[in-house]
Amino acid sequence: MKAPASLRIVIADDEPLILHLVGQEVNIAGHKVVGQALDGREALELTERLKPDVVLMDISMPEMDGFEATELIQDRCPTPVVMLTAHLEQEMLERAADCGVGAYLAKPPQAGDINRAIVVAMARHALLELKVLHGLLPICCSCKKIHDESGKWEQLESYISAHTDAKFTHTYCPSCARQYFPGMVDENGLVREHRLPTAR
Repeated sequence: MKAPASLRIVIADDEPLILHLVGQEVNIAGHKVVGQALDGREALELTERLKPDVVLMDISMPEMDGFEATELIQDRCPTPVVMLTAHLEQEMLERAADCGVGAYLAKPPQAGDINRAIVVAMARHALLELKVLHGLLPICCSCKKIHDESGKWEQLESYISAHTDAKFTHTYCPSCARQYFPGMVDENGLVREHRLPTAR
């Protein structure tokens, strides 16, 4: 299975040479580097601002390491993350998985390795999104807010937008249209004479 073409990639590594080498291989793999970070905090900021398709994340970096940066990325702007590492120790791999890392790459990676890791990371990320939406979600009977995994209550639209690619537009269902605009719609909820105002 090949990685989708022309993905937008953010790379994070505190060594400029590694950034350059990985960037070259990303281009060879058919993708575009949209941002480069020298530490975890910058990687988080770039991911929030640029909304890349995938992040290639080093572990050992100043300011904020790759584990913390990945955990914050998954909390604030869930994105597939591939960990770049020189050491594949079991304890490190387990910690990375707990933070939300989807795949691993030994440094310096080749283009083919990058594409394979991207496929795995994106597939695992999609499965996590499906798992979230297939579980039991506490929802308020009155305001319809969702009680999310972090213990916060948030609007249903915000929750679904954060966990899927769905976008929302607002209008009135036939029942509400008849309630708020009596005489303007028929029994099927269709406008009789005037255009129905769009909800704001």
